[in-house]
Amino acid sequence: FSLGATLYELLTGREPFPGRTLGEQLRRRHQPLAPPPPTTPTSLVTTIQAMVQPDPASRPSARELARRFPSPT
Repeated sequence: FSLGATLYELLTGREPFPGRTLGEQLRRRHQPLAPPPPTTPTSLVTTIQAMVQPDPASRPSARELARRFPSPT
C-alpha cells in the first residue's frame, strides 16, 4: 500500500488520500484516486490503483509487482 501511495504522490505531486485528520484520510481510501497526468502509461495507473486498494487481499503481491515492473537488462 505505502509503495503505491508514494508512487502516486511522486507522479502527481499530491497525496493520494488527502485529509486534515487520519480519519479523513482513511475514509478517502474508499474513493477513486484523482487522475494522474494524461501522459502517464495506463499500465502504471492501473498498477498504482491496485496497490492502494483498501482490502489487502485485492492488492498485488511483491511477486506480481516484479512481473509488472521487469528489471531492465
